[in-house]
Amino acid sequence: MDQILTKLMPRAWWHWPISVILWSVIDSLVVIAIEFLILGGGSNKFTEHFWISMTTSTPLVTIALVLIARGERLRRDAMRLARTDSLTGLLNRGAFMARLEKQTNGVLFMLDLDHFKDVNDGFGHPVGDEVLRGMADRMRHLVRATDIVGRLGGEEFAIFVADIDTDSAEQLGARLSEGVRHEEAYSGTAINVTSSVGLLQANGGLDTKRMLSEADKALYVAKASGRARAVWGGDDSSVELWLPPQVSA
Repeated sequence: MDQILTKLMPRAWWHWPISVILWSVIDSLVVIAIEFLILGGGSNKFTEHFWISMTTSTPLVTIALVLIARGERLRRDAMRLARTDSLTGLLNRGAFMARLEKQTNGVLFMLDLDHFKDVNDGFGHPVGDEVLRGMADRMRHLVRATDIVGRLGGEEFAIFVADIDTDSAEQLGARLSEGVRHEEAYSGTAINVTSSVGLLQANGGLDTKRMLSEADKALYVAKASGRARAVWGGDDSSVELWLPPQVSA
């Protein structure tokens, strides 16, 4: 039903009069058919039925279309909110996982902001929220519009970049590990929050949960190795530690 309503919904101003005219034509044909079946013939010509139908149904059809259009917008908004993290505007965990399942070749990046609790404790949660939004904006800026960016929860984020080579992935990992810089509004204090990043090469052979698990292991190796760095993950016995060079924003 939702798909039918979506296809029938007027999308431009000139669709509305066409909808009214089509409805009037259908209404007129139905009335003529009923008169023919019951009375054995129509009392009025088609044109007379059409203009009567136009006069009487136009307000009702217009109101109905307005209500359907409003309902469709509300439905789309509800679906968007169900997929979106309310704080950052990124995909939420469920939506990110659903998109990830459809991917094949690429690199999965998992990142966690370093010492983020200190920001909340030292400056308050509103400032912490601003830092999270700033990191989300930076992530969107660093990747393509077609790449998948999500907030998995708290200060943990994930990105999937399709068809990216190793060198480019490491360069992106370096920039992501720099984290985000936020200036506190009241005191003007500059808050620099780095991030630890786990990278995983995906070739279509791992399921999504396994991918997240392997990238998460690499992320925690980066945490344990001093933070503000990226680590390649995959095979537990040969995790490659990689400390990115300082890259300007």
